[in-house]
Amino acid sequence: MLKQEASPKATCCAERGVVTPMNSNTSKGEWFGRPVYFGLLERVIVVLVIGILMAIALPYYRIAIIKAIATEGIGMSAEGRLQVHEYYAVTGKWLTLESLQTDDPQIDGVTQKIEQGAVTVTYPPSKSLRLHGEKLTFRPMVQRSDQGMTLEWLCGYTQASDRLVTGINRTDIPREHLMKLCRGEGGR
Repeated sequence: MLKQEASPKATCCAERGVVTPMNSNTSKGEWFGRPVYFGLLERVIVVLVIGILMAIALPYYRIAIIKAIATEGIGMSAEGRLQVHEYYAVTGKWLTLESLQTDDPQIDGVTQKIEQGAVTVTYPPSKSLRLHGEKLTFRPMVQRSDQGMTLEWLCGYTQASDRLVTGINRTDIPREHLMKLCRGEGGR
């Protein structure tokens, strides 16, 4: 009877106690000629690493979402700011409206109020985010010159000392949730 010699791969596997027939044609389940299998420890380490990465990334993701929603206030207030600008250009007085309704379904629940020219956007209550009825105010800033008048807008906590600013700042969104333009860092 002929004695068959074991291949090096089979010997390697037999030494480890793994009884899997492997031929030289298949590379599935092998790494550098050795069988690959993941034990419980390797799986726990992978789950642990994924958990740590999620614990670090999730708070930053939530803050980014809140900042994005707060930034949408600029677009949401565009209609009100345009009305204030047109009214002031024609009459020279500041517009006051209790409520400004928009037909845009994208901004459902958002309300706008115009008081002495300042446009205040109030975000709807939300269960998942921290903008529970908080406000972002855009105040008009007027500068008169020989060429006429220019009207710009101050967002949130931004201050301007050298120009006439009207309206009351009713912004109550925390500074860290606002974009840099509205945080009041540096002024205008």
